[in-house]
Amino acid sequence: MVTKKTVLLVCQDDNLRVALIEQLQSYSEFQVIESSGAIELIQISEKLNFDVIILDSELQDIDCLSAIRLIRDRDSEAVIIMISGNDTIENKDLYEEAGLADYIIRPFRFNEFLELIRVRIRQKEQGESNLIPIGPYLFQPARSLLIDDDDHKIKLTEKEVAIIKYLYKYKNSVVSRDRLLEEVWGYNAAITTHTLETHVYILRHKIEADPYNAEILVTEPGGYRLII
Repeated sequence: MVTKKTVLLVCQDDNLRVALIEQLQSYSEFQVIESSGAIELIQISEKLNFDVIILDSELQDIDCLSAIRLIRDRDSEAVIIMISGNDTIENKDLYEEAGLADYIIRPFRFNEFLELIRVRIRQKEQGESNLIPIGPYLFQPARSLLIDDDDHKIKLTEKEVAIIKYLYKYKNSVVSRDRLLEEVWGYNAAITTHTLETHVYILRHKIEADPYNAEILVTEPGGYRLII
């Protein structure tokens, strides 16, 4: 018997909430619990654990970024997906660092939304068994996490995950700044090596005991090297 995935839907748009609940519950793989706001969500999450939390970006009782941080403080395992009414997400890195797994922009087709949920659940489950040792940490790319010996979890942004993954691919070898920049950001004339250096600086402050004397993500002539 397949275990149902528990989904908490937090949405203040009554029509959207009712429609999504009805459609999700038509699939036997999901058990759906609803909430009309973030305060109620926090109360529920203190009592129950969820596989997926679907969060409306336009909450009235708290801003969405704060809600994600509060959720993550109480539940480090749930996949958090945001429904946004905006074409773009400002300060996307802040949301990812807080614990947002993904987002979808309204209006959307339910099949697209369903596939996003399934993919993120699958990535989470695969990530739990896909542990890559890096220095004193275990790296879980699918969950954007580094976990230390005390089980303390460090949340990474999408770009930080991409940087570590690419450096790990060439572990203990030097990767040039230009090569890493193109791999992580793609070809974009507006992106410079300063952007990469800023991300590396922030990443070191997350993972190094002494960020100014790096022992994991080290600077070499011409680029960077990941010490495994």
